[in-house]
Parts: sequence; C-alpha cells; structure tokens
Amino acid sequence: MELLVEVARRAVITEFGTLEQFLSGHPGVGDLFEPVEHQVNTTPDGLSRKKAFEAEARRRDPVRGVGPAPTLAELTLLDDYGIRLRRRVLPAATLEVEELASQLGGDALVSGRSKRSGDLLDKVRRMTSERPNRPARLDYRVGDVIDAVGLRLTVPDMDTLSAALELVKTHFGDRILEIENMYAQPKAQAPSYRVIPVIISIETDGLPCTYELQLTTQRASVAADIEHNTIYKPYVAVNGLQREAVEAAMEEAAALDQLETIERDGHGR
Repeated sequence: MELLVEVARRAVITEFGTLEQFLSGHPGVGDLFEPVEHQVNTTPDGLSRKKAFEAEARRRDPVRGVGPAPTLAELTLLDDYGIRLRRRVLPAATLEVEELASQLGGDALVSGRSKRSGDLLDKVRRMTSERPNRPARLDYRVGDVIDAVGLRLTVPDMDTLSAALELVKTHFGDRILEIENMYAQPKAQAPSYRVIPVIISIETDGLPCTYELQLTTQRASVAADIEHNTIYKPYVAVNGLQREAVEAAMEEAAALDQLETIERDGHGR
C-alpha cells in the first residue's frame, strides 16, 4: 500500500514536469545504467546468441518448430511440451533462481509461471499475422516463445537490483542468451517501463529450453502489474482519467528508482 501511495502521488514528476525532463537532467548512477556488453548477446562472429541457440534447439526438439497451423501429431507434441514446461522446466528454473534469491536476503521474492499449449499456439498465430504497426513474422514458431517459462526476481531497492544482476551474470555465465536492460536503454514505445529481462538456457530430460528471468524492484513491479492488467491487457476496464493515472504511476516509479541511485551517490536534489 505504501508503494501504491508513493507512485500515485507523482511528487517527482509534478516537480519536474515530465519523465523525459526529469531523466534528461538526472541521469542514473551506477552499473545499472551501463549498456549491456556486446558479447553478452552476440557470438564472436556477430550472430544473436538467442537465435543461434534456437536454431540448434529446434534441431534437437521438433516441437519447437511447430507453426500456426499444426497437424494432429504436432498438437500432441505441443500438449506434451506444455506439460513438460509446467512439470519439469518451471520447477527446475524456480529452484535455481530461489537459490540466488537466498543470497540477496529475505526481501528478494521469486514468482513464476509457464504458458500452456493453447497460449503458445495463440502467440505463434498472433506473431505470424499482420498487426497494427507490426509486420507479420512468418517464420515465428513455438521455440521462438522464449518466455514460455517466465520467472520474476523482485527486490526491495536499486542497490539490491544491481547486486542481483551481477549475481545472475556470474552464476549463469554462458547460459545467458540475452540481457535487455531497460534502465540503461528504455524502450522507445514504453520509456517508463523498468525491468531487466534475462533469457537463460536450461536443459531438462536431455532437451533444451529457455526461460525469461525478469529482474525488477518492488516499486517498478507494482506499477508495471497495474499497467499490464488495465492497459496492456485490460482485464480491468479503466476510463480515460484512470488510464492517465496508471501511466503517471509508471512514470513516477521510473523516476523514483532513478532518483534512488542519484541520492545514494550523493548527487540528489
């Protein structure tokens, strides 16, 4: 409740006018605001590590090549894959992330979920279809759903988030296929969204898979969940004023996270 009140008050954004104005005059301080090293996401010959992994994984596991119009045999493979994700991959991924969380202290929380076969097929069909401002990706397949298993590691503050990122990089090493740091490089279409998704390879029962681990602060997580459930996927209907309030809360959360690093470094207002 304290976090909800904090982001709803818009104290920082009200003082500076807009998130863009605040960010331009108050750059974040520390490792979290350094761009991801090139070699983390690419192979020595310049290829995407994520795409290289998927090409090999698809050769070993045929279900990863299932497209938008599966045969009956492929539907059976897809059902089995959904069960494998839920019963094998998710527990294995959760266990290793919980072990890392224990090193960060009791306030670090781990949550997770896996997509079911119907969800996977629905995403493949959406991605291979034309959408507003997004061309169809005709070669998109089940294996390209890299967040078929997703985990979130939520920490109380920016210091712990920085420690979590370094711990993940050290622990998983070459198993990391991609890091997207939205503190250092915010999304152009969603500049207030703050999270660090890490794509990690994992193998269960001799078969390759991936999961997406999202690193986030409690503040950013609360704001993002509200936005996700009202605007991105409107499970809860909101009117115009409520939509503006949700978007403003996202901006305030981003500004407060950034301000936390500035004040810690002794350069606050």
